[in-house]
Parts: sequence; C-alpha cells; structure tokens
Amino acid sequence: MVLVAGSEGRELVLGERRHRVALQALGDGEFRLEVDGLVKRAWIAVRGETIHLHVDGRSWVVETIDELAESAAGAGAGTDTADAPMPGTVVRVLVERGDAVKRGQTLVIIESMKMETAIVAWRDGTVAAIHRPLGATFDRKAPLVTLEPAG
Repeated sequence: MVLVAGSEGRELVLGERRHRVALQALGDGEFRLEVDGLVKRAWIAVRGETIHLHVDGRSWVVETIDELAESAAGAGAGTDTADAPMPGTVVRVLVERGDAVKRGQTLVIIESMKMETAIVAWRDGTVAAIHRPLGATFDRKAPLVTLEPAG
C-alpha cells in the first residue's frame, strides 16, 4: 500500500488500482479516512519512517512517495534508480525494459520478513533497466529499477 500525491490530492495505490483519499485528524491517533467517498474511522501510528494504519480491525503498513523528498523506495526527485528500502526478494516484476510508466505505477513487488512492498514509479518515465529479476535476493540499498525521465 503506497500513498502518493495525485492530480486531485492524495491517492492510495493498491497494486495497479489508485484510490482518492482524504484524511482528517480527530485526536489521539484517530482519523476520519475517506477512500473513494467511503468514510471510515482509522487509527494511525508512526514509528520512525513506518506508518501503521488500522481500519475495521485490520492493519497495514503504508509507504509514502513524495516527489520532493526521498521516497520509501529510495528514489527521489532527480534520481534515476529505485533502491531497495530493506533486504528481501523480488516476488513480482510488473514492467519490462522499455515500458512507459506513470508516477505511482507499481514496478516491482518485493518481500521482506513475509511483508510485501510495492516499489512504484516516482515520476513518469521509461524503464531503462530492471536490476533484480523475479526470485532474486538483494541487500538494503541494492538497485532495483532504473527509469529514464519522460520526454
């Protein structure tokens, strides 16, 4: 689950699907969460760079992608390569070299400690290289995908 800045505010990216979200603090870690018009009560806990979201008795770890700051995937504005945020294994590769991608699109999914993390495009561009194939293991900061800027 990844939170990105979309054209109309924040968007939540789940696999290939994007959902419009709005969040309003209610106090003591409680929030009003609206996803595609559906409103839920949510609790958020932040530990370091990890965001835990609790809704309807279920929990998720949320990553944020910000084009002005380094993202959880290790790719920031002006960089070409997404580096691994933690050691792990590539469990899905959703793009090929030469593919045109849009910011927020899932490129690869990695697994670390039984938790899957989507590595998403931090800008529009073209896939220049996939550094780790399906099933490959890697260390933290290992290059995963390189993008060439769009246009």
